[in-house]
Amino acid sequence: MKRLLLVTVAGLSLGLLVACRGSEEGASPKETSAAATPSAQVTPGVSLGKLAYVQGGDIWVKALPDGEPLRLTTDGRNREPRWSPSGQWLAFRKGDDQVWAIRADGTAAHVLNEGVTASAFAWAPARDRLALVAAGALVAVDADGSNQQELVAAGGGGPGTGVQDAAWSPDGEWLAYAGVDMLREGENGQPPERRASLWRIRADGSGAGELVDAGTPSGYGLIVAGWSPDGSRVLYWIDPVFSASLLADGAPLYTVPAEGGATVQLAEAVLLHPDFLVLGPPDTDRVAVIVGGYRGTSTNKVLHVLSLSTGQDVALTSADLAASSPAWSPDGQSIAYVAMPDEGDLGGEPARQALMQRRIFVANTQGEPQPQQLADDPAYRDEYPLWSADGASILFARLNAEDRASLWLVSAGGGEPRQIVDGLTSAPEPSPLWWGYYGHVDWDMLFDWWRGPAG
Repeated sequence: MKRLLLVTVAGLSLGLLVACRGSEEGASPKETSAAATPSAQVTPGVSLGKLAYVQGGDIWVKALPDGEPLRLTTDGRNREPRWSPSGQWLAFRKGDDQVWAIRADGTAAHVLNEGVTASAFAWAPARDRLALVAAGALVAVDADGSNQQELVAAGGGGPGTGVQDAAWSPDGEWLAYAGVDMLREGENGQPPERRASLWRIRADGSGAGELVDAGTPSGYGLIVAGWSPDGSRVLYWIDPVFSASLLADGAPLYTVPAEGGATVQLAEAVLLHPDFLVLGPPDTDRVAVIVGGYRGTSTNKVLHVLSLSTGQDVALTSADLAASSPAWSPDGQSIAYVAMPDEGDLGGEPARQALMQRRIFVANTQGEPQPQQLADDPAYRDEYPLWSADGASILFARLNAEDRASLWLVSAGGGEPRQIVDGLTSAPEPSPLWWGYYGHVDWDMLFDWWRGPAG
């Protein structure tokens, strides 16, 4: 399973891609974070990779399932940890502006975007090298800070112009990116005239080619959503009239051949959350998409599996459920997802109680879905499933009635979950998680799971 690279667009946190500058960072003594006593759900001695997570605004790591936690940062200003493909490095956001990298043992911490604001970052698929969108430029840099290269210059249009977002191709040879050029500043209360376009460029900065031109001037913007798993197509959203408010209610999803050509609309409205559009297994053309407009995630959200080459569209959930966070099994035969009864547009305490009904299900992707519910504890709201590399286990997040977040493991075939981490917090006094953004919680801000080397 691969999740898409998405980025911050028009003030919405769409892609969990940044980090920031702080004071001291380096090796620190091992400290133990709160965790429950394990139950016998995972075979003893089986390695499930490594977990990076945030407690009190600091980054911790531990081997799964039973490793001892190690604290990597100490200043309480950190979030959005991201493992490198090798598992030797973590990138993360510190404060509001900068991306840092640190070795998994807590050494060699350093800032990667000194002096400029980075709006987004993502690791290459199979190499410890990062792409950053920084001050309108697209930059690539190795994990240790060496070999920095500006792939696309920022241009001279000022704030809000230049490269807006980017995504690696599955083989790491290309990047797709969306850009905005300023044609004319707005006068007498009129909006500025801009030109939006979608491009691809090789990872070494060569071979740039335009895929989509939104017009001159452009009446709408373009947002990179990712690549098809086989690398043959680029997915993107239409940003209506460059409007953050309209964008929050979902946007049309399109695809274009990676070599250029005719565009195809895949869905009329998809929210721009990173766990609402998820790539299928490598070398396939399938994606899992949560389809449905309106920013509230507890209503009008149906899970679809789309074939990008044939146009086949299969709905895995019914309209009386609100689905979210699909995750492909490694073999592509199953999808885990979150679902709750669709009780319409709610707010306040009724919304809190409705969201507490979220549960994890696993359904077949071929033939009848035959969904199976994995856990049913009324004390928790279950969210954000992720599969282990061998497909035998599923890691997922939970919130209790007191808004305490935790991570759990359960067998993919069902059984009693076991708690892995108790207490995920982005700062010492975090704001409530339960509402998030209209019922959606950006779990990527709080943890990341390295399940083994890429491929």
